[in-house]
Amino acid sequence: MARRRRTRPKKARSPLFKLSGEIRNIIWRFALLREEPIVFHTGGIEEEPLLLTCRAIRKETASIFYRENSLMCKGGSFDSTSLLVFDRKMISLGYELVMPNLTLGITHGTSWPNLILWLQRYHAGETAASPNYAGYTDAKSCVLESMFLLVNKLEDHPWEVVKDLLDLQRRTLVALDKGWAV
Repeated sequence: MARRRRTRPKKARSPLFKLSGEIRNIIWRFALLREEPIVFHTGGIEEEPLLLTCRAIRKETASIFYRENSLMCKGGSFDSTSLLVFDRKMISLGYELVMPNLTLGITHGTSWPNLILWLQRYHAGETAASPNYAGYTDAKSCVLESMFLLVNKLEDHPWEVVKDLLDLQRRTLVALDKGWAV
């Protein structure tokens, strides 16, 4: 008995794909660009439905959505989990981890365990983002900035050595704010 050959139905192409790429990009920007930052939480981000319609549209629109909108990682007390989720998403899309349109909304409060975990992730290259304390002159901001700079400078050294030096700087943070002792 002869096998019947399966035939796939022809893919229906959207009339949008008949337009030039420049015109489509205008439409995509109109649909995807936001006034407010796109917020990443520890659970990730709810993507725009347009990005989920089909692979061809996702391929054309993902860079507009993620690179042209302002993005914010939300959390608190130096919890870098949302930042790690963000970085993994960017890697899955083939983007560089350094994103000039990213704001960190996770640098308020005090939590030594969260801060040291972030610094360890930064040291291991799991995340490329560090807080931007440019222009801040208060002692706490200067100490925190110096901790990230120290980790960056000692990237080739074992984490245990780096952590020992960070523990010394923790004493300064505790002197400035007792919340860092916990």
